[in-house]
Amino acid sequence: MVAANITFERLPLWMCFCGLKLEHLQSDTVRFIGEAAGIVSNVLPVGVIPRTAEGFRVLVNVNINEPLVQGRFDNTLSNGDVWVAFRYNNLPTLFCSNYNRLGDTRNSCQFPPANELPANHQANNPTKTLPDERIQNRQLIL
Repeated sequence: MVAANITFERLPLWMCFCGLKLEHLQSDTVRFIGEAAGIVSNVLPVGVIPRTAEGFRVLVNVNINEPLVQGRFDNTLSNGDVWVAFRYNNLPTLFCSNYNRLGDTRNSCQFPPANELPANHQANNPTKTLPDERIQNRQLIL
């Protein structure tokens, strides 16, 4: 096996959630919400409501070639759609917080801004990443 021929496309990251409502506090529901970020391989705690302030944790395999998903809207019975933010734990040092991309630092970022990406990239991935002002306003722009 030649090391130069190996390419890494996925990285396992633990993540937590901010904004989960009481009706979301089931392992299957949390797994479904976490799948917006990538392939979920583990949900903790299993089968019980979390008893710590951290809440549910999910081990998700994210695509390192795409920006990290910052959250998603999820439906509730009484409040309609609510924003559930994702908080990634122990991100690698090579992480650009400007563009939510792995593999580069904020000071020497080589990634193009979201408005300079090809039009078909934004049309195919409308919910992959939300810039900071959209997260603060909690609006989803398609």
